[in-house]
Amino acid sequence: MGLTAALSAAGTALDVFSAGIQVAGNNIANANDPNYIRQALNLNPALPVQQGTLIFGSGVTAQGVKQQVDRYLLQRIYASNAESSGAGMTNSIYQQLESTLQTLTGSDLSSQLTGLANAFNNLVNQPELTANRQLAVQQGVQFARAVAILRSQIDTLRTSVNQNVDGLVREANGLIDQINDLNPRITRLESAGLLQSDAGALRDLRYAAINRLTKIIPVTVVDHGPLGIEVSINGQALIIPGQVQHLTTTSRNDRGVAVSDVSVQNSNLVIGGTKGELAGAVLGRDTVIGGFTDQLDQFAAAVINQVNVIHSSGQGIHGYDSVTGTYQVKTPTSALDAASLPFTPQNGSFQVHVVNTSTGLEQTGTISVDLAGVNPKTTLSDIVTQLNALTNVTASVTGDNRLQITAANGYELKFSDDDSGALAALGINTFFTGWTSSNIGVNSALTADPTLLAAAKGGGAGDGNNASILANLPSLSPSSLGGATIGNFFQQAVAGLGQASASQNAVTEGAQGFSDSLNNQRSQYSGVSLDTETIQVMQFQQSYQGAARFISVIDQLFTILTQL
Repeated sequence: MGLTAALSAAGTALDVFSAGIQVAGNNIANANDPNYIRQALNLNPALPVQQGTLIFGSGVTAQGVKQQVDRYLLQRIYASNAESSGAGMTNSIYQQLESTLQTLTGSDLSSQLTGLANAFNNLVNQPELTANRQLAVQQGVQFARAVAILRSQIDTLRTSVNQNVDGLVREANGLIDQINDLNPRITRLESAGLLQSDAGALRDLRYAAINRLTKIIPVTVVDHGPLGIEVSINGQALIIPGQVQHLTTTSRNDRGVAVSDVSVQNSNLVIGGTKGELAGAVLGRDTVIGGFTDQLDQFAAAVINQVNVIHSSGQGIHGYDSVTGTYQVKTPTSALDAASLPFTPQNGSFQVHVVNTSTGLEQTGTISVDLAGVNPKTTLSDIVTQLNALTNVTASVTGDNRLQITAANGYELKFSDDDSGALAALGINTFFTGWTSSNIGVNSALTADPTLLAAAKGGGAGDGNNASILANLPSLSPSSLGGATIGNFFQQAVAGLGQASASQNAVTEGAQGFSDSLNNQRSQYSGVSLDTETIQVMQFQQSYQGAARFISVIDQLFTILTQL
């Protein structure tokens, strides 16, 4: 082999062992970086050389610095990222909604509803007391305010979640651009596969970007090695060589809140489902919070309509000089059950009492509401015609298509026996205004004059028969609530939310546990062990020292030869 060849092998060994120390040192320096992938110096024996009949080894050669990656494990981690992050985001929204409801305080809607029923109950025995009437009206105002405040808080939460959706879209697009930018840089540095080394730091940056992106949206990643990676979602490419597509948002109004629908640019693919923080946020915004908003609206509408139906058939201490409906029809000539009213009347009739305020004498007229047949059905114009046929009554349709009824001078109007629900549907002699949790309120006529509160069934100032019906409000079961009582519906909604939240929390814990186990496997395979790297440094150091001593021996032999 000769001393020259031996010296060359020893010199190469020094370079290789120095490189090994450098790689191990780099691993130690990055030990606390969770996105760092451990690197290893791949060593192979150098090609042998022949000298006569002998074949000698020529030392060691470094084949490259490669990252220790289990690509199959990475794909499983990417998939689990989407599962656990989506579940975690939805779970967080459940918890925020539960906190908003404040169900453990005296300000929840069940308590407010009980307070309203108690206020009506106070009217039963002493309806003539102004204080009792004012208390009932004020309790109605307080109930309506509590509903509206809760709805406002829920809408604020939805708006906040939607802002998070927009932020996640911006972050995802930034990551897509980062990955797309890193692809060619890695390819150039690795010379399109001609070198045996990985572009470690750049690959770590790309891995971190991919890892974060998989937590936001459930992408599929195909690694083509030094040629780069492809990223797609549900078959729609986001990153391919030379091309990139971003996520885009479209704004719309949903239940009074501006929300963003997310899709892939230049495609019809809408981001949804349960996987990824973005989908989890959309699900929480529209299904969890939005679904509870629907239940709150359902509850508010049931209370409004039930109280109004009862109240509109009752009478206050005195009647109205003039009354204008709080709800408007689509057109005066539309059938009342197809006039876009918030609450739909049915076939029946109601009575109008025209009372002489001086003598107390009254004239009663029955207004028919025919909605049983196909045609013709009763319209608002028909109601006006029937009312104008009564003595000392003038009826008209306002410019915004509401019913207005006015008594002649010296007369007042009272109402009773409405089995059609038309008075409540049109907003005549009603307690509440509005039809959802966002616009519920108390009729301004009552707040201005509580004596109009319809506690009576026609028995005068001391009659509390209608108030006794209103006092049973929590136990009423309107068909709109699917068999639940008004008092139980909101409690069931809150309880259902708690059960769904607990279930989601269990799903989140399971998904997170699985994700953690995969990341632990990755840490064992690709993470840095300080003990292992320290041993590696010591081994390379000892090897370096051995090679250095070998060179020293060869140097001595050369000296001897030159002295011969």
